[in-house]
Amino acid sequence: MKGMAIIAMVILIFSFPYSMPYSYSSAQGKTLYVGGSGEGNYTSIQDAIDNASDGDKIYIYNGLYKEHVVINKEIEIEGESRNAVIDGYNNGTVIIAESRCEIINLTIENSGNGWLDSGIEVSSEVVIKNCNISFSSVGIKVDKEGKAIVSSCILNTNYYGVLSDGELNISNFLIVNAGMGIYLHHCNGKIENGEIFNSGEGIIAEVSNGSISNCSLHDLSEGISMHGSCFIHINNCNIYGNEYGISSMDTVGWTLLPEPNGIVIEKSNISQNMNAIEIYSSHNVSVIDSVIMHNGWGIKIVSYSYGNAVLRSRIEHNMIGVQTKVAWNNRINYNIIENNAIGIEGMFCITNARHNYWGSSLGPGGRWIGNGDRVIWFFGRIFYFPWSVS
Repeated sequence: MKGMAIIAMVILIFSFPYSMPYSYSSAQGKTLYVGGSGEGNYTSIQDAIDNASDGDKIYIYNGLYKEHVVINKEIEIEGESRNAVIDGYNNGTVIIAESRCEIINLTIENSGNGWLDSGIEVSSEVVIKNCNISFSSVGIKVDKEGKAIVSSCILNTNYYGVLSDGELNISNFLIVNAGMGIYLHHCNGKIENGEIFNSGEGIIAEVSNGSISNCSLHDLSEGISMHGSCFIHINNCNIYGNEYGISSMDTVGWTLLPEPNGIVIEKSNISQNMNAIEIYSSHNVSVIDSVIMHNGWGIKIVSYSYGNAVLRSRIEHNMIGVQTKVAWNNRINYNIIENNAIGIEGMFCITNARHNYWGSSLGPGGRWIGNGDRVIWFFGRIFYFPWSVS
C-alpha cells in the first residue's frame, strides 16, 4: 500500500529543529495515596490531584480505577505496578495532561470510540514511563503545543499507537495490533529502540523532521512511509516481512547540506518485503551502507523522481534489484548488485550506475557481454561503465 557512525554534519543538523526537554524532575513535595487501606488514602485519582500542589507525588496502589483524569498541576503520578489500572469505560479521553508532569507505572485503557479519544492526551511537557496503554482510539496523542518523552511503554490494540502534532521522543517501546503505529504530523520526532508489528502501517511521517534508529518493523502493510517536505534519518533499522518496507511519496527533502540530505536511509536491513524501498515522485533521498535482500522489488525510483542516491549498499537476491522509471539524474554507485533476476531495469530514465559490482569481473549482462546481473532499459540510458571488478 502506497499512502510507511552517523555523519557528524548530519548529527548537527538534526539537533537544529529540536527544543525537546529530555528530563523532568518535580520539586520535593508531599505524597498523596490513592487506594490501599491507609488512613486518609483517596479512593479517586482525580480527588487526589485536586488536593495536590505543584511538586507533589500521587502514589496509586494496584487496583481498577474507573475514571477520567485531568492533570493540571506539576506533579508526578506513579502506580504501584502496571496492575494499577485507569479505565475510561469506553468514554472520552482517559488522561488529559495539561501541565508538566510524569506518568509512571500505570495501565491506561478503554478510551471512547471517537476519532481522537485517547489513552493519554499531552498538551504540555510530559514524561510517560513504564506504562501499558491499550484499547483506545489513540494510545498517546501529542497536541501541537505538547512535548512528550515516552519510554519503556507497551501500546496494544489502539487505532493509532501514537499520534503527534507536537514534539515526540519515544524509546524502548512496543506497538502491536495498531491501525497505525506512530503518526508524525508536522512535527519533530525521535524514535529509537522500538518494535512495531502485526499492525497496518508502522511509522508515518508527514512534513516532519527527526530520526528513526535501532527499530524493528515487521508484519505490516508498510514499515515507514514519508510524505511532503521531510528531513528524516533512518539508521540501523531492521525492516522485514512487509508489503512495503520504506516508501517516500511526493517527498522533497531539505537541502541544507550538500550530501547526504533530505531523507537518509543508512546501515539498515530491508529484507523479505514485497517492495523494499519505493521512492515515488521524490528527491533528495539517499540509501547508504544498507542491505536490500530477498525482496520482490529491491529499490524503485519512479514517477518523476530525481536527485536521489543509492551508495555502498548490497542489493542481492531480489526479483529486480533497482527499477528506475520516469526518473532522471539519480545515482546508483559503489554497490554490490548481484544474484538478482534483473540488476537494474529502466524506462524513460537517465541513471548513473557506474562503479558497481555486478557479480562478475566482466561487468553486467543484458546490453553488455558480461555475465553479471542484467542491466536493461527502454527509452533513456543507464550508464554502467566503468564497473567494479570485485
